[in-house]
Amino acid sequence: MAHISVMHRKPAAEVGEEQAVDLCSLVERARSGDGAAFTALVRRYQEMALGYALTLLHDFHLAQDVTQEALVVAYHGLRSLDDDARFPAWLRGIVRHLCGRVLRKRTLDLLPLEYAYEVATGMPGPEQHLEIKEGFHRVLAAIRALPESQRDVAMLFYIKDYSQREIGAFLELPVTTVNNRLHAARKTLRERLAMVSKRVGRVVGIHGPVIDAQFAPEEVPLILSAVALPAGAGGSGRTLQVVQRVGHGLVRCLARGELEGIAIAPGAEVVATGDPMFALLDAQTLTQVIPILSAPNGDSRNTAKPQMLETGIKVIDLLCPFARGGTAGFFGPAGCGCSVVSAEVLRNTARDERGVSIIAFPNGDFDSRWWYDTPGDVPQPSGAGQMICLPIKDPIDVLSLEVLAATELLDARICLSFHLAKRGIWPAVDPLLSVSRLMDPAIIGREHYDVAMGVRQLLRRQRDLLEGAPDGRTRHLDADDLTLLARASKVQRFFSQPFAVAEPFTGRPGRVVPLAETIRACKALLAGAYDHLPEDAFTWRGTIDEVVA
Repeated sequence: MAHISVMHRKPAAEVGEEQAVDLCSLVERARSGDGAAFTALVRRYQEMALGYALTLLHDFHLAQDVTQEALVVAYHGLRSLDDDARFPAWLRGIVRHLCGRVLRKRTLDLLPLEYAYEVATGMPGPEQHLEIKEGFHRVLAAIRALPESQRDVAMLFYIKDYSQREIGAFLELPVTTVNNRLHAARKTLRERLAMVSKRVGRVVGIHGPVIDAQFAPEEVPLILSAVALPAGAGGSGRTLQVVQRVGHGLVRCLARGELEGIAIAPGAEVVATGDPMFALLDAQTLTQVIPILSAPNGDSRNTAKPQMLETGIKVIDLLCPFARGGTAGFFGPAGCGCSVVSAEVLRNTARDERGVSIIAFPNGDFDSRWWYDTPGDVPQPSGAGQMICLPIKDPIDVLSLEVLAATELLDARICLSFHLAKRGIWPAVDPLLSVSRLMDPAIIGREHYDVAMGVRQLLRRQRDLLEGAPDGRTRHLDADDLTLLARASKVQRFFSQPFAVAEPFTGRPGRVVPLAETIRACKALLAGAYDHLPEDAFTWRGTIDEVVA
């Protein structure tokens, strides 16, 4: 059977023409193997099934997968349908069953990655994109808060644009019942959406240029959006940039410029405007705000001897270890998985009472829309871990000395590589550019230090050999160099690792690898113990035992 798309809807004229065909006739023809008839059924009911799945899963991508699978199940199970007129309700039952199976498998307390919302006209700019996304999320949140009987009809009517008659057939309800439920839902939605049209918060803390503001949990502003300061005393028109969503409605914002002469104090009113704000920070501001943002409640940075915090991510733990209660910075261009790596770190370290503060540094060429929803997608840890976003001007390959000096306040700097991402090596952490102040045998131990240095030396030699090869060809190299290149490539691929936060989208169960296992594996790799294994065996594995198996 041909692939069934659930992404695009047919034009209204074509849908109307197909709906003129008798439903029972379509089902009977599809049962006899008529592919065109089943395609007509798909076009008629796929969006309705998708909308229903969305009400149950609250995740657009998972809902797409379930809808695709439900249509395949329906295609192969048509012979079991006794009453052809009940095809819509039968399909709904399949969707509900598959959604239940997905929900039973989800053992992680994750929020979905951003919902996909398609616009029929051209691509919007950042302002329109944020406005549309915020509005869509508000409507979805309001619909999800409705009672179940109203939620199903509201999702299909308002989000998927189905008629009351179509909804009634799908849900096996009289049209009058659908109309009554929509009327009740419409009244509730109007009240709730009117309440959030103006999102007002209160200042609860001031730490130099960093201002903490408390909003209702359902009204928390998006990352890198603007919050307006109160009018009066010279503060009118001034805005704050949201750089962190702490959780439970609390956000941390940066004030642009001096605050002298502006009457702002704890308890003052602030308003989330919803406008995007991607103001770049200079080195002086970074130096000032990093110690404040990375310390809980604005406390000063802990200067005691650092202790290593295991993340379960092989390349990070071995080559650029994090400090418990410390701060790690992530640098990299769009498309390198910065938000995914950050989310996995916070998930894996959530139970540590000190955790780690992660500061992401998107540069001026970065599409800020990538970051609007990131904090909402990152699991809020139960410990002290936190996620912060600070836009900077310089891309990673030409970081200015001033910015590097400012980020010396960090315990670790993680540089993400677009080159590694293109090769499918995830996480795309550059092992030669990423550094940590914990890389000291007195802190991490002699064995860890020696293995890490051996891996760096191997990868550095690989880089030098490949850069010196004409047009990338290595035929002129001797046998020892070729063995070294193969060994280095296996080490790189061994650093790839499935993440739990990405499992719903990759289909690969996440792997958390203890540091001792990583050291053992890399020590053996350096010694050539696995030279006989193919490179592909090292990709997307956890421990070295999985590679061998």
